[in-house]
Amino acid sequence: MRLLALLAACAAVAAATHQGVSDNEIPHNEKDAVSQEVDKEDFGPEEDDKTFLSESSHILYKQVPCGKVMDDLETILTESSCFRLVDVLVNMTEDSRYSYRPTSVKARRCGGMCKARQTCVSMGNKTALVPVERTLLSDQTRDCAYAYIEEDTSCMCKCIVQQKHCSPLQMYDENACECRCMDMAVRKANCLHLGKQWLGDECRCICRNKPRRPCSTGTAWDEDNCRCMKKQRARG
Repeated sequence: MRLLALLAACAAVAAATHQGVSDNEIPHNEKDAVSQEVDKEDFGPEEDDKTFLSESSHILYKQVPCGKVMDDLETILTESSCFRLVDVLVNMTEDSRYSYRPTSVKARRCGGMCKARQTCVSMGNKTALVPVERTLLSDQTRDCAYAYIEEDTSCMCKCIVQQKHCSPLQMYDENACECRCMDMAVRKANCLHLGKQWLGDECRCICRNKPRRPCSTGTAWDEDNCRCMKKQRARG
């Protein structure tokens, strides 16, 4: 309970700071709660434990040995996985001519966690009928209806980058969820040996110092030699 009180107090302080409120304007009881609760023995009994507040997210962290949290961590990871459907709120007020009751309803959707470079996508869905009451704003007449709400039935993790995103110079690595250059090591080494710049995302070699101004009359830029060269006359 004391930890929850501390988190609530820290959240209030962080919110006030985010809104541009000076430290002097923060109520003393909230600042005192933070300073008092941090000193509680039951929050940080071990000398090795460290408590810190994230500057970016304003989340309070207590650093502890991994052995203490591993069981809880595995439970959270399982419950947050992509293969478990989650409840999301679907807005019912898209039609500006009406007001709806309820204004939003719950629907089962895919939204769990996946590995890096993957996203959770739906592999099947169904339509649920949800009763709603709507009021026509122009004359306040009411009627009732069933709203067709799409719900997911199964989910799986898929790579964000697909094979279709690869260029002809790339091959697709499904395990890594990325496009990789073919013969990249050799081509990159040859590119750098010529003093050029290797573009890994595009699998091609370019000149480092291409001039901003166009080449003079009678010459054209040569990407192989990285300089302006005389145009070759077409043989008749």
